[in-house]
Amino acid sequence: MNLTKIAGIITALAVIIGTAWSLDSRWAYRKDFAELGKSFQRYQVEQQIDQTTERMWSTEDRLKKQPANAELQERKRELEERKRRLEQQLNTIEKGGK
Repeated sequence: MNLTKIAGIITALAVIIGTAWSLDSRWAYRKDFAELGKSFQRYQVEQQIDQTTERMWSTEDRLKKQPANAELQERKRELEERKRRLEQQLNTIEKGGK
């Protein structure tokens, strides 16, 4: 074998190994990015649940002072429904859905 053939074989192997490594790195990045996106989505929903719970408590405190206020009763019902939907959304995210 002459020097040109050896250099060609080494170059070809380097290209194949480099391409395989590059593709592997790219796929790993997408997997990590997807997990990060899921974590961020979960964080956002948890924050919305916390805010909704705070608003529910505030509404309940106001209802204790004004038990006959229909607007507050409706608002409490809407907040309870919103919290239930958010909790379902969180469960879906944790199970792997969107």
